Amino acid sequence: MRRLLLIFAMVAACLTEMQAQNADYMRYRDSAQASSLLYRGRKPLAYKFQFNGTYYWDTPDYYAGCVRYNHKDYWCDAINIDAARQQVLVIEPQKGAQVMLNRDYVEQLKMDGRQFINAAFLAPEVLPEGYYEVIFEGKARILKHIVKRLETVTNERLLDTGEKGTAVLNNVYEVYLPIVTFYYQGQDGAITQIRRRSDLLKHYREHRSALKKIIRAEETEYSIGLEEFILIVMRYVEYGE
Repeated sequence: MRRLLLIFAMVAACLTEMQAQNADYMRYRDSAQASSLLYRGRKPLAYKFQFNGTYYWDTPDYYAGCVRYNHKDYWCDAINIDAARQQVLVIEPQKGAQVMLNRDYVEQLKMDGRQFINAAFLAPEVLPEGYYEVIFEGKARILKHIVKRLETVTNERLLDTGEKGTAVLNNVYEVYLPIVTFYYQGQDGAITQIRRRSDLLKHYREHRSALKKIIRAEETEYSIGLEEFILIVMRYVEYGE
């Protein structure tokens, strides 16, 4: 009798182990199938001409990150944004091929620790189509939009865009230059463009005097750009820094 019970126990243990292995396999299969859906996009058109700068958001380097695609989150080992075409590019891990994701389904993504939102899922009636980096998130939100435009320049100094991972090609006067715009989204959800410093300060009139002193102290050695100004204002207003 004891031997029979032992056999039953061993069979039950085996069945439990087999069920666990089958559950693990099913989870792996579902995950693999889901990931494969992400890489069924089109191959991006090649840039078959020489140019300086880069059409990527800020660097040709791909980053690990995640993308919310068709209401599902996917992890990607390599992801970047083509800022000229406003398209998200990923690299298929098995074949190493570039894949362009359908922008109609890309809600948002994270890469290199930064968050990007598709305008179509945020405020398509206000924002030009494409992707927007969230450079500040608090009670209010600051969005940064970069579009790369191919320009022909005659001043050789403009050929060096200073972007990481790009080298200057001699006698090539076509260069991708960034057009950068900033947007303010208040607590009520309304979005307005920040073209100049006063466009942001009008939201914080009660802090204007203090902010002028802070900016004056920051600009003792050099004049700060619009993005740095925006971040200084937002950190002070929201965090008192």
